[in-house]
This record gives sequence, structure tokens and C-alpha cells, in this order.
Amino acid sequence: MSFAAAERATTQPDATTDRAANALRQLRQNVALLERLCDMVDSAGPAGADAELRQQVAVQRGVVEDLARATRRHLTELLRDAENSPPATAPRRRAAHARLRTDFERVEDRI
Repeated sequence: MSFAAAERATTQPDATTDRAANALRQLRQNVALLERLCDMVDSAGPAGADAELRQQVAVQRGVVEDLARATRRHLTELLRDAENSPPATAPRRRAAHARLRTDFERVEDRI
């Protein structure tokens, strides 16, 4: 294995982990925003929420759905990288995937 190939083997999956973690962080933040918007609609009552607030909720729902899809894609990529990693690093990468997957499922339950 060349030095460049060895370098890619050690840095690429970490970049994949970072992408998945960042996607999950963005998803978590946007779900929290969606929850706040929904609370505003609920507190306004059936006739109190104006069209603009309802539109913001609809837009935020779309953002959350897009981020959830992107996060799933990043988690799939992370798992694939973990499965293709050398035996010395595969357990650490699988553990990172499992941790992020668990966190993702918790966030997804709030959607």
C-alpha cells in the first residue's frame, strides 16, 4: 500500500464520520426549531395561527425531511466505510456509526 493510499484509508472515514455528525447536528437543530414553531401554532389556538406562521411550519417540515434524508445517506456511507476499513480501525468506525445511528433514531422519533 502506498503512503497516499494509507493516508486516504485513515482520513477518509474520519471525514465521513464528521459529515454524518454534522448532518445529525443540523437535523437536531432544525427539529428543535420545528418544535418551537409547532408550539407557537398550538398556543395560538385553532383560529389564532396566521397563514405566515403555518407557512413557516410547512417550510421547516420540508427542511427537516431533507436533512433527515441527507443524514440517512451519510450514515449509510459511514457504515459502508466501516465495513471496508482495515481490521485495526473498523471497530472504532462501527462504534461511531452505532452511536450516531442511535442519536439519529432519537431525533427521528421527534419528527
